[in-house]
Amino acid sequence: MGQRERLSRIAARRRVEQQRAANRSRWVDWAQVAAVALAGIGLVLGGYSGILQYRATQDQLRQSEEARKREREQLASLFEVRLGSKEKGADVIMTNYSRHSFHFVTTLLTTPDGRKWVVQATSVGPCTTKKIPLEKLKKWNSEFNLEYAGKVEDGWEAAIRMQRAFFYDYGGRTWEVVPLRSVPRSAIDRAIDTGGYQWVTLEGAVMDGLTKDAPIPDCSGSAG
Repeated sequence: MGQRERLSRIAARRRVEQQRAANRSRWVDWAQVAAVALAGIGLVLGGYSGILQYRATQDQLRQSEEARKREREQLASLFEVRLGSKEKGADVIMTNYSRHSFHFVTTLLTTPDGRKWVVQATSVGPCTTKKIPLEKLKKWNSEFNLEYAGKVEDGWEAAIRMQRAFFYDYGGRTWEVVPLRSVPRSAIDRAIDTGGYQWVTLEGAVMDGLTKDAPIPDCSGSAG
């Protein structure tokens, strides 16, 4: 075999090897492109799945919050504050039909002399009626005047009026009784300040000592 033939064969083998190397390089490039494409598709699908999961989580949170709101409103509706009259006086009557205590029941009153007063009970327990006899308040605060020049049969509501009432539920949320609605805690101070109401000032825990508590018969602590 001549020198020229050997060189020709070597050149041919190199061309084949170069072609094979070029083919391998193209396959590697295509594989890399395919991997990047698949990764991109995965990211897109993963992002879409994440969006769906986020929306589902938000829907669940919203539904849960709406359920808690309905429950709070239902429990708040089981609490009542009213002015009860009797032949020789009147009571602030707080009735709690729920399974939770309500706190800081703040009642705004006007007395026969036209003055405005704030009367507050610390707490009303579950299935309990609490009464604050207004005559007893007069004994502790001489400025709290209940004298009425009209006739008894005219009714105490003509002399003593409940203007507004507020309370805190078990979670610390503030409510106004009539109409029943949740309000900011600042609404109580604002109503007192703008209305010119004065606190019935008693020493220490005297108010709690003056109240009369009674259990509510057949109270299940629910709307039913």
